[in-house]
Formats: sequence, structure tokens, C-alpha cells
Amino acid sequence: MSLFHFQEWFHTVVDEARTLTTGVLLDDTSQLVIGTLDGLLCLLDPGRDVDNRHEASSLMEIHLDQPIIQLAIGNFVSSQGDNVLAVLHPKLLVFYRVSKDGPETCKLEKLIEHRIKGQPAYNMCPVKFEKSEVTQICVQTINCALHFFESENHLLTREAFQQIHPGPIAFHPSVESVLTSAGGVLSSVKFSSLASMPKTGKGAKMMRDWELNIGDTPVAIEAISSPDVQPSIAICARRALHCLTSGGNLRYTIRLESAAMSMHVHTNGANIHYIIASHVKTLLFYKDTEMIWTSQLSFIPMEVKTGNYGDGFRGMLTLLSDDCRVSVGYLGTEPSLFRMPVTDSRFIDFEARQKELNEYEASISANSKTDMPEKEPETLIVETEINMDSQSNAIDTDESVSSMTLKVICSGVFNSAEVFIENELGVVQIGSEPNLEGSGAAASKVYSYTMFAERAVYDNRMTVVTVADGKDTVLKNLKLPLKVICEEAAAQKTALHKFSIDSSEPGLELTLLFPEFQPENQTAMGLRPYYVSETVSIFVSQKTNRYRVQSDNPISCFVIIDELVTRIRAHQPNVKLTASAVPMQLFIKSIAEFLDVERKREIEEGKTQKLTIMMRHVEMVLLQKLKSEFDQPPQHVNFLVNHTYRELLMSLDRLIALDNRVNPEGSRSFRAQLNLFTLLLSLADVDLPFDGRILDGTYQKLTERLSALFTSSTLSSNPEPAEVCRLIVNYCERGGRLGGITEEDEEEEEAEQEQHLPDEFVELKSGTLPVKF
Repeated sequence: MSLFHFQEWFHTVVDEARTLTTGVLLDDTSQLVIGTLDGLLCLLDPGRDVDNRHEASSLMEIHLDQPIIQLAIGNFVSSQGDNVLAVLHPKLLVFYRVSKDGPETCKLEKLIEHRIKGQPAYNMCPVKFEKSEVTQICVQTINCALHFFESENHLLTREAFQQIHPGPIAFHPSVESVLTSAGGVLSSVKFSSLASMPKTGKGAKMMRDWELNIGDTPVAIEAISSPDVQPSIAICARRALHCLTSGGNLRYTIRLESAAMSMHVHTNGANIHYIIASHVKTLLFYKDTEMIWTSQLSFIPMEVKTGNYGDGFRGMLTLLSDDCRVSVGYLGTEPSLFRMPVTDSRFIDFEARQKELNEYEASISANSKTDMPEKEPETLIVETEINMDSQSNAIDTDESVSSMTLKVICSGVFNSAEVFIENELGVVQIGSEPNLEGSGAAASKVYSYTMFAERAVYDNRMTVVTVADGKDTVLKNLKLPLKVICEEAAAQKTALHKFSIDSSEPGLELTLLFPEFQPENQTAMGLRPYYVSETVSIFVSQKTNRYRVQSDNPISCFVIIDELVTRIRAHQPNVKLTASAVPMQLFIKSIAEFLDVERKREIEEGKTQKLTIMMRHVEMVLLQKLKSEFDQPPQHVNFLVNHTYRELLMSLDRLIALDNRVNPEGSRSFRAQLNLFTLLLSLADVDLPFDGRILDGTYQKLTERLSALFTSSTLSSNPEPAEVCRLIVNYCERGGRLGGITEEDEEEEEAEQEQHLPDEFVELKSGTLPVKF
């Protein structure tokens, strides 16, 4: 059962009731008008006296001479400013005015009466033109003839268009067309065509705008012409609901599981809402093509309308059942469903219940201890230790570099283990076999390695992968100590590249951040990476809570900045670090250059392949000439061989040179710049989806990998480097504040500290500019 179902607010029973309508006839609230086959016309206003609505709702009951087929309320008479009531009888169309005859009663005054010639009437629909102030009435007879009336005038009559039996009709004001559905065929014909065609009906078939065979018996037709909704036509058939455009094109179809009896349509914004009454005592509520609710009734609804019976009772459902019962209600809940049930009071022995509960708990505890399976020991447990060597064990190095010892301690149940180390240091294993520590089940194998810098280290990240028995794998991500990467040097005031980091907490002293180096100055120090001539300088401004890292070579800055950020966050867990400026032009230029090298390499590789094929062809020609015993190879053949050979060698040299710039060894500096770019953007609240590791482990070009990352963007199949760089710039600009951010001058601050800090810098600016391609 639905949570919200039909709650009956008002009901009445009118014998032989077959039609009803709602509208404003008196005051500013809706009245309910009911017509019967006996000719009884009932006027009700349930909202007049809400407390006594069943007794005081009746305003008028009058017997007319003929059966009432259909009712309508609207501005049908030009001489009347208010709405009037249109009553359709089998042979008459009568307009009535309803007025008050006292405080509690009303009277019905006949205004105009039209006699319908020919066959009896079947149904009618209002016809409203945009330029007309009065609503017309179109009456359809049982032989499908159409009669049009306006106030006291009978406008025209048109015979049937080869139709056998009538169906629902409607008028669409947007296209000024009459919609008929005789015989299950929906037809549309403009009113202007009806007015211009001859009375005999000849040529009527040619004047139809369109027709559509819906293959079912139509129940109701509604023309939808709300300003917020596309002009549409709703056709409710027995087994389907169709929605068409005003031109007859199908928008969508909703299949119904039960036979429909009637339909009511209203709009809300840009959506069309349908209320469909079915023969299984159910109301179906649709929002466009989506069913939003169903409600079960206690009767079969034959007609459904909505009405506003006062300020507090708007949009009330008004239903006419098959047993002549008129119900007014709403969708709501039944409060009695959510009341606590009344239970019989009974005595509870709490001591006995507590004793029983204790027995249950003891039984559960005993079963849990005996039946719980033993936890299987882990197959492989890996721990790592990093210790700096007191005396360097580095071998075959050009500089006096420091070394460290890495211990990988493996324990668990396994036969053999392999250790793989990935970093930028030189790795030498100590001993051919691991050392055993402990005995019995607690024994562990220790793998020792000596590590030192054989070249400049641009990335301090290290990965240790341990594989036991070829199946169990443990991965450890570590960071290399700074002392194995660089050594202390004098800080430099001037540098080409400067990176500033603002802190939300007071700046820390460098002796606290870098205790392994023990700098003499608390706010300035320098670190020189091994095998690199440039020094990376670090400055701390405690007055502005700012850290600054600068160097002539930005490649070496990633390791220092990453370590600086990590140590600041370790000492100040709640700190907020922000990169005050990100030099976009530096990194975008490097990306563009690398993409351009990849593109040139691809072009050069194609040229080399063509020259290789050409060389093979030239060799074939030369071999054919050499097979001759008498003729010497012509001079032009020798010239072609020499020229092709030289071009091939030159192309191979260019290809090797370009390949050295894009291979993993040649792209180390570019990888370091990407790592620094990603780190600075993360401090600027921009999450870049790649770093230097995007160059590892694949044979794809960087252009292809970046295109795969930005799948939502519109990139061509073979994008240019400038297009990819523009995409990255746009992505960064949408994610945070980038480019064009200059730092404030700190001349006043440095002047105050100059006597204490002789190495302090002055007039430091980031020099960042927006990047444009």
C-alpha cells in the first residue's frame, strides 16, 4: 500500500451522475457542477463552510428537461464579464448564468440556447483563439459532424471526414487546429481550413494537416499550450499514453498495465503532469515519462478533475465513480497508522528475565571461545631501517659523497624472498646471502644494502618491493635522507628561480628543521646536491611566516621543497602551507619543449624508415648491376648509393639524439620539473593528476598519456604541443589561483634583520607571469 493514498475530504452521491466539472462561477473559489442523465443539475461548494461541508455544500439543484451529456465553465458569452455554465444536451447547447439568490442559495438564468441540427450531440470542447476575447464551443455529434458556436451565433457546421463513430475532441490554440480521434485515428485540421471548405465536405481529406493511427481506443485528448512547455498533445488511450508535438510528431509513449478510464493534465514549470484513472481502482501520477506515484481507491473512477475549494484546499482531486459517487480528496497519510498499538498490561518478572539473559551471554561467550578459528599467521612481514654510515662506503665516485645502509628485515613463513629497490642511488648488496637473526619461529632474514649517490639525485622517493616465494608481495614507500643527496653550503642571496611558501603558523628555525646539518644561521642556509654546481638556498622569515627556496637550477629544488614541507608538517600538524606563487611559464615551457621533442622524434623516425626502405631499393639496384660480368655500375648508381647512405646515417644520428632526450635517462631533469610542478600546485590547492612518474613504465608518448588523463576535454586525435599545454593551463586556472601572483617586497623586514643576518636577501620577487599560447 502506498504511503500517500487518497484521503476523502468530501463526498456525495448523485443518482445517474455521468459528468462533472469544476470552475469559478461565484466569488473567487471553485464550484463543483454535476450533471445526470435524468437532467438533474447540482451546484456544490464544499469550501464555503468547511466544518459543515457535507450539510452546507449544496447551492442549487434543478431539473432540466433533457439529459445532461457534458458541462463546461468559461467565458462563452460576450455580454457577460464573468464565467457562465455551458450545458450540452442531446439536441441543445445552453448557456446559463449562475447568480446568488440569497445568502445560502443560488439561481440559474438561461442566457442563450442553440439547437443542434442533425444527429444528437456526443461531446464538446472549448475553442479559444488568441485574438478572441470570447471562448467558442465546438460540438461533435454521433455522426462526427462538427458545430461551432460563439455566444449567440452559430458559426458553421462541417460534416464528417469519412469517420464512422466519434471520439474525444480538443482544440489546440497554438496552431488553431481541431483535433478529432474518431475510429482510433487522430486527425488535425485547421479552423481556417474548416471555415473555407464547402459545406458538402468535398475535398476535406486534402485539408487535414496530419493524421496518426494510434491503434487503440482513445479515452481523452488534451491540448497543452503552456508558455513554459513545448506545445504538445496528450492522448490517453485504453492501454497507452501518447504525447505528440503540435505538428503530429511523437514525443514519447507510456504503456499502461491496466485500462485507462479518464485523464487530467496540468503543467508545472517545464514539466507535464498526468493523472490517469484506471479500471483497477488506481490513480497513476506521471511527471513527463516518469511515474512519481500511485494511489489505490475504493471505487472505479470514471472522471477526474482538480479544484480549489478555498485558500486551504487547493488542487483537490475531484472524482466521479462508476456508482455515481462524487469524492473530493487529497493524497496524504493516515495518522492512525502511526499510533502506538494499545497492548494489554502484563506482569514481567525482571529477576527471571535477567537470569535468563545471563545464561544466554555465558553460552554465547563459551561457544565463541571454543569455535573461533585461529588466526593464520601472516606469510610475509617486512620492516625497513635506514642508517647513515659514519664513514662513507661509496666507491667509484667523482665526489666525496655520503653513504647509508638500508636493512630489509623479512619475517614470516616463507622459503625464499627477493628484494627489489627502485631509487636514483647506487645500490650495492652487502653479502650474497641474507643474515639470520633470532631462532625458531621468530627468526628473520636481514638483507643489507649500501647506497650512495653516483650522480645527481632529483627525486628522494624510494620504493622497496619484497616478493616471497614468488607470490606474496609487500611494498614499502620510503624517502632518502638529505645527507645522502646533498651537503651543506653557503646560502646565496640572488637566484634565478625563487619559490615562496606561506605558513599559517610562526616560522620554524632551520636548526630545528634540519638538525643533521646544524646550520650556523637560524634563518638562512644552503644545500648543494652532489654532482651539481648550483646551491639551493633556504630562507625563513619569522615576521611574515614565510619560507623561501631559491636556486639557479630549479631541477634540484623538488627534493629540498618536498623535505621542507614534510618536516614543517611534522613539527606543526595543524599548519596550513600555501604556495604564494607558481611560475607557470617555467613548467609549461618545459612541457612544451618535451612534447615538441617527442613530435620531432616521431617525424624523424618516419623519415628514417623511408630512408631505410630507399636504401634497400638502392642496394637491390646495385646488386643487379654487380651481377653483370662486363658492365661496370653506372656513375649515377654509385652517387645514389653514397647519397642515400649519408642521408640515412645523418637521420640515424638525429634520431638517436632525440631519443636520448626522451628516454628515461635523458628525461630525468624534466621528470624533476614535473614533480616540482605538481608539488607547488598542491600547495596552491590545485590537484594535478600527474607528476614525473607519468614518464615511467610505458612506451606511450607523453601527449597520449595526457590526453588519456583529460578525457573530458575536447582534444584532437593528434593534438599539437601548444594545444596540450593550453589544456593544462586552463585546468590549473579553474582549480586555483595561478600565475600573475607577485610577492610583497620585504625590504623593510630585511633592513631590520640585516645586522643580525648578513646573508639575508633583499627585494625578492617571484617573477611569475601568466602563460599564454
